[in-house]
Amino acid sequence: MPLQSTDEGEHAVIPHNWEEPGAVNYKHSEKQIGRKRSHLRTSRSLKSPNVNSLQGQKYIGLFLVLDNSYYKMYKGNVTRMRSFVFEVLNLLNVIYKTIDIQVSLVGMEIWSDRDKIKVVPNLGATFTNFMRWHYSNLGQRIHNHAQLLSGAGFLHGRVGMAAANSLCTTSSVSVIEAKRKNNVALVALMSHELGHALGMQDVPYYTKCPSGSCVMNQYLSSKFPKDFSTVSRSRFQGFLSSRNTRCLLLAPDPKNIIKPTCGNRLLDMGEGCDCGSPEECTNLCCEPLTCRLKSQPDCREEASNLVIE
Repeated sequence: MPLQSTDEGEHAVIPHNWEEPGAVNYKHSEKQIGRKRSHLRTSRSLKSPNVNSLQGQKYIGLFLVLDNSYYKMYKGNVTRMRSFVFEVLNLLNVIYKTIDIQVSLVGMEIWSDRDKIKVVPNLGATFTNFMRWHYSNLGQRIHNHAQLLSGAGFLHGRVGMAAANSLCTTSSVSVIEAKRKNNVALVALMSHELGHALGMQDVPYYTKCPSGSCVMNQYLSSKFPKDFSTVSRSRFQGFLSSRNTRCLLLAPDPKNIIKPTCGNRLLDMGEGCDCGSPEECTNLCCEPLTCRLKSQPDCREEASNLVIE
């Protein structure tokens, strides 16, 4: 279900001034989060790496948590859930490679039996619950950012919340309403909230990007948001230079990266093609066991058609 491009469309909201523990302002509302200061590790006091070193390739290790409502939405079909997650992750990388960031899935937890936090209609409360659970349960797991994908709806049309300017800290989390959303709608939210963690703020709805839809647009549209505006890029550069963002330079250990399964009919990262299982594959140019394109001359055009620009 694509999001609307009008003012009535669903809107991603975030807490601002996250670096000030205890006081967090939400768009359209205000909420106090009573966190202990020792639980919030900011990076202002740490020496930032040389800015020039952050102009090249950067890496984000993403940990995804899928709540019980999301699990039930898929009727417990974990294979379908995983396939959809990797489809969205591919699109997320199409977006973030424009600012030289590679996003890898380094952890995924599915709450198949029950939710491990209270997922309630109040997005702010759910965000606080997830943040606390993340600190207590995932604090020692290697990742840069954690996102809760919820199959439950939230009040007042709210669809997302993130800890602003939080990447490379233990508070780098976001909550996303993933109820009945297609891949474009979900990746629009995931990329938007991740942008907030990277120091970016909402840009006005009339802000133009080459693709026609900016990632940080205050109103999400049905178009695939491939680009970051000049303002968003500037804020990202400011974030890199003002905080300790050394974690972005550390590529995840390959053995920690969760890889998609060849044969799921989705063109995942590292695959040249994917035509399904050997029994169902009808593409003569695709090797179904390895998801590699065959080298015959007739298959060259097939290869060019599979490249995601």
